[in-house]
Amino acid sequence: MFNIRKDMFWYLKYTIPYTNVHQNRLQLLDKPLLYLSSYIIKKKKDYYDLLSKVRHDKNWEEWMKFILTGVEETTKETAVLIYNIKALLDKTVKDIKEEAPEVYSKELVEILFEHPYCKVSFIVDKGLYERRTAMKYLRVLEQKGFLTSKKRGKQVLFINTALYDLLKQ
Repeated sequence: MFNIRKDMFWYLKYTIPYTNVHQNRLQLLDKPLLYLSSYIIKKKKDYYDLLSKVRHDKNWEEWMKFILTGVEETTKETAVLIYNIKALLDKTVKDIKEEAPEVYSKELVEILFEHPYCKVSFIVDKGLYERRTAMKYLRVLEQKGFLTSKKRGKQVLFINTALYDLLKQ
């Protein structure tokens, strides 16, 4: 039988690194990190069978084991994803320093990792650069292959394709 307090609390507390790369220190994230729905969707039949058993037979234990297993698996997948994002961030910092030193700033690279896409306004709103400079730097990063631009209405979105591909997996 699962010991929820002992087993799952440990996973939730220690296997997910709570980090904010912008302040380069450990802290709680401001958004949820686990996507338990992906586990439930993958195992939809089991989920509904066990839910039915709860409703008809009051069999909560099997359903709780299912959910806790989902939390455990999702936690492990998320920890790997976080590790891979951090490794990609570090590689991108190194590569931009080498290939586009004229536009490199740690703050700019970190903005590129807040979302899989970046708008000029993201950079301007953070007070990093003026609008023209921000657009110029994003265009340089596009020319060097770090970003891909897509026009959406009046705005240009700069997609961090490496991050986007990592998140799609």
